Amino acid sequence: MDRHALAHKDSELARFIKRVRKSPNARFILTTRAYILAEARQVSEYLADRRLDVSRYVLDVGAYTRRIKARIIYNHLLAAETPAGHIAALVDGDIAKIVDHKNYNPRIVEWMIDAGRIEEIAAEDYPVSFLHALDHPGQLWDIAFRSHISKTRQHLLIALFFGSQYGVSIDELRESYEGMHPILCAKYGESHGPKDFEESLRVLEGDFVTIRGTQVSFVNPSLRDYLTGYLEDKTLLLEIARGARQSDWAQAVWKFGARLDPSDILQRKLGLSFVDAAKRFATEPTWTVVRGHYGPTRHAKGLSNTDRIRLLIDWWSATENGRFSAIALVLARSPVDGLDSWRDGGEAVELIAKLRDDDHFGDLPGASEIADHLEAAAIIMLESPMTPDELEKISDAVDDWRRHLTDGLFRAHDDAIRNEIENVGSVVEEMDSESTLNEHFDTIRKLSERVNIASQADIDRREEGRGQHHKARGGDRRLQFTVVRRQQAAGGRRLRRQGTEKSVSSPTAEIVDPRFIAARASP
Repeated sequence: MDRHALAHKDSELARFIKRVRKSPNARFILTTRAYILAEARQVSEYLADRRLDVSRYVLDVGAYTRRIKARIIYNHLLAAETPAGHIAALVDGDIAKIVDHKNYNPRIVEWMIDAGRIEEIAAEDYPVSFLHALDHPGQLWDIAFRSHISKTRQHLLIALFFGSQYGVSIDELRESYEGMHPILCAKYGESHGPKDFEESLRVLEGDFVTIRGTQVSFVNPSLRDYLTGYLEDKTLLLEIARGARQSDWAQAVWKFGARLDPSDILQRKLGLSFVDAAKRFATEPTWTVVRGHYGPTRHAKGLSNTDRIRLLIDWWSATENGRFSAIALVLARSPVDGLDSWRDGGEAVELIAKLRDDDHFGDLPGASEIADHLEAAAIIMLESPMTPDELEKISDAVDDWRRHLTDGLFRAHDDAIRNEIENVGSVVEEMDSESTLNEHFDTIRKLSERVNIASQADIDRREEGRGQHHKARGGDRRLQFTVVRRQQAAGGRRLRRQGTEKSVSSPTAEIVDPRFIAARASP
């Protein structure tokens, strides 16, 4: 029964159910897709009756074990009276690949075991045809997507498509949906209301999406594959872009459009569709706090400041619209939450250099000013706490792009390395394995060679052969590290910047090299 039939004939179905309920020897069993029933109950007041929920049973397709998947195939083959030759071909061939296929779905199993289809396939070709259907399940999803759910529900799946392939939080999905949904409804003459998101999520759960905790993802990877083809519609894509609210979601739409049609005409139209989204870049937080079982934790939100500026430059390049370059300057002057050593790090240093290099962004209005402000933010980043790995990545970028960097950033870079070396003792005390310790000293050695300095105090302190306790499998072990000094002659290092040389001298320095660390374990 479609929406029209439900609106006019649902009373007949209700009377039938009532008659069965009064009968002592009859039972009424309705089997349907969960999303179809949920959609029908929003149209029919009779099907919305709470009494119909007394014995409702939902089969979660996400909970299928390998054994259950195999039994589903077995039951379909048996019920359909599949020819013995076709069954033998499956058993002798690729039955395991079918059960373990990432796109396994009972719909595809039913479709491939249908008597009408089997007549068209030779027994020896049956396993290959079965796997081909699993590899290309678009036809089945097309029927469900276009015919069984409303535009309101379709919009939620589109919003989810441009989120992370590993799933998005309900709050993030709501934000992207509520930005895009009203625009698509206005474009195609659909009505919309304040409860559309909650109702759509409830209808789609189980058959189209899976909800685990606060995370929403597609119930099957094949649905994402199907939507990839469905969304190859330039007109639709331009409207979707207009509804973008989050920077990472906008980037996903932009990249999809670039793959769809890299022509300058579409790139310009698509870029201009992001003008409203770009305005949010200067205020959208780069972090969000999530409360979990073990307390609140900080999670990345949207693109980093560096990636936002890069995306704004891409949009300017496609459109030459000054609003994008102006927003990039605002963001460089005042990065949201500041530049972060983990999220921005070396990428920020690289972008600064490219903005000063005419071969990259020579025509960008205010490129030099954006670079100057971004470099000031990078200096603040270098003055903030960071892990040795993050500092190493930033240092690598400084080494690669030093020709376009200034003395201020060099000084901040060198000071950060000196500070890391001076505090190496407190970091080592927290390490619980020899391999981790060696990796850490590899990093320290690399960084110290760049500034030609090491921590005398820390070397002296560890030379005394202090024992450090570590937990290991099988009980406590005492690892005692003997640090052997190695003298490094005084000298200077040449720093090249913009074609000039700068000599940096330091007194005699002593560094710790993991090749000179002897570790002995005692029970």
